[in-house]
Amino acid sequence: MMELVGNWLTGVTAAAILCALANSLMPDGPVRRVGRLACGLAVLAAVFFFQYFSGTGAPALFFGIVSVALAAVVAVVPYLGRRRKAIAICNNPKIASVQMEIFPDEIVMGKGEGKWEIPLDGSCFREEYKNMILLHTADRLVLLPLRAVEPAVRAEVQGMVLSGTEEIKEA
Repeated sequence: MMELVGNWLTGVTAAAILCALANSLMPDGPVRRVGRLACGLAVLAAVFFFQYFSGTGAPALFFGIVSVALAAVVAVVPYLGRRRKAIAICNNPKIASVQMEIFPDEIVMGKGEGKWEIPLDGSCFREEYKNMILLHTADRLVLLPLRAVEPAVRAEVQGMVLSGTEEIKEA
């Protein structure tokens, strides 16, 4: 009986360590939720496979395989959803390309009635990625791919955007 309790405690400790690692390595929000679920299913699969190899029988093997399959589905489905949404955006000519004019004091988005501005007065934030700048306004996100900016004015445009926005600091 004590051996069973010891094995259970070892399993609980391993699960706790795995959850602690998942908490420290994953950002908050949906990514963490999916990660926790996938890790939980992986631990459950490990328990079932351990039971199977300990001689419990075919039900443990079946549930172990089901747990692995569910963990794979949980890990892959959000990626496929984001990919499908990105393809839908790219295929929609209304929102796939946006005209952007950059001035020293503002960025003008769009034309005509749908036109709106991003002030470059320090009130919006930016994140810099490889060859891209992501701008955070009060209610919108705008991605500025630097490859779409003429090479002759790229440094000037970058300077205007960097000087007129605040960098988001990692917490």
